[in-house]
Parts: sequence; structure tokens; C-alpha cells
Amino acid sequence: MDRRELDYKDFDQLIADAKRLHEHGYDKAGRWDLSQTCEHLSFAMNQSLDGYTFKGPWFLRKVLVPLFVKRSFYKSRKIQAGLPAPDGSVFDPIDESQAVQAFLNTTQRVKQTQQWPHLHPIFEKLTNDQWRQFHLIHAAHHFSFLIPK
Repeated sequence: MDRRELDYKDFDQLIADAKRLHEHGYDKAGRWDLSQTCEHLSFAMNQSLDGYTFKGPWFLRKVLVPLFVKRSFYKSRKIQAGLPAPDGSVFDPIDESQAVQAFLNTTQRVKQTQQWPHLHPIFEKLTNDQWRQFHLIHAAHHFSFLIPK
């Protein structure tokens, strides 16, 4: 099964998609179900606001990302499939309703954020808009593996 082509322009589109998948069901084009996807995205969003528990390798953060990765990430709005997720950010399936509700709450928190207090563990310093776009691109990547019924 092929992934969906997604590019969320705002958090309202993301929220509507999460609700639709939960309410109407989906097929998986990858390994994670909706609860795992929501848990992973909530983890990433919360860490961006509360502080990250990990940091990318120095060479990646200081050389590769500024010179090659960051610009293409925001231009292409894509994340390559198969990249390893950071330790502690992959979850076992849980009650879907609980995971979706936590994700919706976290998404509202991110949506309302005006100032990002922490550095990204790979991209480091991001503007407010870059933070928002990062979360939308990251969410589109993971939700693209869930195909609505």
C-alpha cells in the first residue's frame, strides 16, 4: 500500500486529519498505528516546548545540517522514510482514544505557542515559524503512512 501525499499548511488541517483517522478508521502503509503515531508526535512537540532529552551529533548539528539539510527540509517539506527515530520516541500501541486526545491537547499547546524556549536537537536555532513548520512537516511524514478508509 502506498503512502499518502500530505503537506499540512496549518494545525487545523492536522487536527482534522487526526480526528478523521480516529473516527473513520485507516489502513497502515507502515509499521505504526494511530496511537503510536500520536504518541511519537506528542513526544516531539512536548520536547520542543519543555526541553529535549537528547542532542544530535556535533558534526551533524554544526556542519551537515546548516550546509545541506535544513534548507532542503523546509523547501521540500519531506522527511526521508526509514530514518531512525530518536531513542525514547517510539512507543508500543496504547488505547487509541487516549493517544489521540493527548495528541490533540499537545497540538493545541503548540498552536498557541508564541516563543520557543529550546534549541532543536538537530537543527538547533529555529524561528517561531520554522518551529511550526517543523512540526507540520514531521506530522505529515508520519500521518502519510495512515490511509483513511
